[in-house]
Amino acid sequence: MIKRIIFALLIASSTLAEHAPSSEKKNFNPYGIFRVFKKLDHKHTLMGQTLYRKDNDRNVFGAELSYRRKVSKHIQYGIEADIYSGIRHDNDWIKENGSWKWKDEGTEFGASLFLKFKRGLYFLPGTNWIGEINLKTHNNLTETLLSLKPEFKLTYIHFENGKPLYNIYTKFKYYVPLNYSSKDIYGKWLYLGTMLHWKKNLKPFIFLAYSSVSWTKSEEFENSHLDEDYDAESKLSHIGIGLNYYLD
Repeated sequence: MIKRIIFALLIASSTLAEHAPSSEKKNFNPYGIFRVFKKLDHKHTLMGQTLYRKDNDRNVFGAELSYRRKVSKHIQYGIEADIYSGIRHDNDWIKENGSWKWKDEGTEFGASLFLKFKRGLYFLPGTNWIGEINLKTHNNLTETLLSLKPEFKLTYIHFENGKPLYNIYTKFKYYVPLNYSSKDIYGKWLYLGTMLHWKKNLKPFIFLAYSSVSWTKSEEFENSHLDEDYDAESKLSHIGIGLNYYLD
């Protein structure tokens, strides 16, 4: 009897493996970011961003445009529009021509609202520390996916002769699904980087990033395999370069 149970479990697991996605892991994927800032007046700013990122075998391209309003020295809020290609979602796991595979969507559009808090952390050694909390909502308009994307950032600014020379920063970002995924946390990002205050309007930076994303069963999989489940992960690290350009 025990042998039969073990044999049945082995058969079931091998059958699931045939149509469940596998976890992936790849280190040092390239990542590039370019940002442009345009101050409209002492309260309002436009920021545009383009990026390229390699996610294992996928090429991700993105562009964002945000409008920001400063309420005070410590608080600002705004709205953001974005367009991306190469992004993967749970429901991109489909059956095609008799076999299961990832089929990422093409161009996707989204919109966000955000509220950012920034404060000097003078109690830390060196006194040149800044903490930031960015409370952000995101609506993927193409896929109708709603998310919360809170961000937490800690920055140290090094000064020489009263002028900033470089920053060292770390940032944590979470994707909290509101109407998709069975996970409480869909994805996590961790950044560590440094920015050089090269010129007043040019600030290059380099960074390392680590991402962990959980894939749970797609709608197509759930409809065809009611009693089965899977949980795959993408664990990727990136090495990136970027440039902030500030218009007069």
